[in-house]
Amino acid sequence: MPSLCAAFRRGRRAFLLNPPADTTKDTDTVERRTAANILVALEGSGLEKVVAASTGGAQPGNRIGDLNVLWELEEGLRRQSIPAAINRGAYYMSNWDDLLDVVRRDGVLPTMFPEDTVIPMVAPRDLGEAAAERLLSSVNDVGVWYVEGPRALFATRCGKGVLPGARPTGEVGHHATRPVEAGLSLSWFLGTGGRILHPDDRGQRR
Repeated sequence: MPSLCAAFRRGRRAFLLNPPADTTKDTDTVERRTAANILVALEGSGLEKVVAASTGGAQPGNRIGDLNVLWELEEGLRRQSIPAAINRGAYYMSNWDDLLDVVRRDGVLPTMFPEDTVIPMVAPRDLGEAAAERLLSSVNDVGVWYVEGPRALFATRCGKGVLPGARPTGEVGHHATRPVEAGLSLSWFLGTGGRILHPDDRGQRR
């Protein structure tokens, strides 16, 4: 805690990212404690603005992972005096990366999502760029914004989790015109084609 307080006092603005806890421990307890420590460290820091990474599903609750942890962080930021911009990211496209070999081999993506589910997605790189933009913007640029790709993507098709554009030959991708090569990630070959930010206007959720 003292080192975090000292770090905040050295800067003018800060990007806040609540790190994931060790999965061998009680992640809910650890992550909620970390979020609370971040909020305490902001007190008296003299920062002129903060930008926080959150999730599109943030909501009050108990032991529902990032959803309630980041909701509590958001609420704490609303209660303190430093202007706070909150970016709620869509589903991370990089979540598919570990399945790249399966997609390349079979042309299908195994998934637990229901058939023909359409999900707003975003690449982590785009989340970083959106955060940087708000760190550099006016102190009046505050509140919740959603960050996602310009269009939602089909997560599944025909009950097999076939990605848009997937072909049995292994030529996989949303816009890809060549087979996926080793070392490329789904974040690359799906691509967001840019990103969109829009204010919190979904059912008056905060």
